[in-house]
Amino acid sequence: MERPSEDTLLVPLPFNISASLQKHLNSLKTSSDAAAETVSTGSICQRKGCGKSKGDVTDEDVCVFHPGCPIFHEGMKYWSCCNKKTADFNEFLAQKGCKEDTHLWADPNQKKEAACRHDWHQ
Repeated sequence: MERPSEDTLLVPLPFNISASLQKHLNSLKTSSDAAAETVSTGSICQRKGCGKSKGDVTDEDVCVFHPGCPIFHEGMKYWSCCNKKTADFNEFLAQKGCKEDTHLWADPNQKKEAACRHDWHQ
């Protein structure tokens, strides 16, 4: 058998999904449906600076949070997004957020996987 030349027209291959696979795919839940079902009353908003729990607020309440990251520099504590500097840690934690959006609920028992970098120095 000889290899076809490069000038030969490419033809897409047809594919068929078997009935059993289609049935199985239809029975699977999407990840957004599964996430919506697992949110319990004790869930905490995952946005930085919000800290409200699902039982304390209604779905119409607005989440006020910090989209930036916390910065600790030379004794001063502040958020990179709004630059309200303070020296007291409790005041830093009590700073009201600078952006509004919907709450991002997550289960407090759910473990987060951290991306770790392993450097092997000798």
